Amino acid sequence: MTLRFPSSVLRRAILVMGGSAGALALAGCIPPASDAPPAPRTEPVAAPAPEPAPAPPPSASADIPPLEPHPEEWIDQPQTAGDWRWRAAGTESVAEFSDPAGAILARLVCTADRQVLIAVAGSQPTRGVRVRTETRDALLTANLREGWLETRLVARDAILDAMAFSRGRFALEVQGGRALYLPSYPELTRVLEDCRR
Repeated sequence: MTLRFPSSVLRRAILVMGGSAGALALAGCIPPASDAPPAPRTEPVAAPAPEPAPAPPPSASADIPPLEPHPEEWIDQPQTAGDWRWRAAGTESVAEFSDPAGAILARLVCTADRQVLIAVAGSQPTRGVRVRTETRDALLTANLREGWLETRLVARDAILDAMAFSRGRFALEVQGGRALYLPSYPELTRVLEDCRR
């Protein structure tokens, strides 16, 4: 027995089969996809801008006029003639440096409020006293009071320790005045110890 299909059915079957064969033929022309991941895209990276240099710290003595020059090799200058003496004055501990005639040239005082007063004899209107030691220098603001140039420091200020342990001596230089080259004797240490108790 022979099966007969209407011509329209046969035409549709041929078209479907032909389309499938064409799709298969085209699929054979496309290369298979690669399993490797695509290469990363590289984009230029801008270098970070350099950080600006920090501003220098303000000078603590910027308002003090510069001192007149004194010898750079102050440690080799002759020691100022005289000696230190310690005394108690009420609740204050006092070390005074006097010349051979007995005139007081400098004093360190542990005040009642536990500050150290450095005073240098003088009457010139100045605002600067420089302390020079083996390990550090300090330019201090000074006020003129009753024939003394005075400055105050907290009892733990490092310049005070430097004065007490400065190769046997330290210098007090007054702007427009003389320089004192004073020995680092135990009387100074006594004042500091009294002020730090």
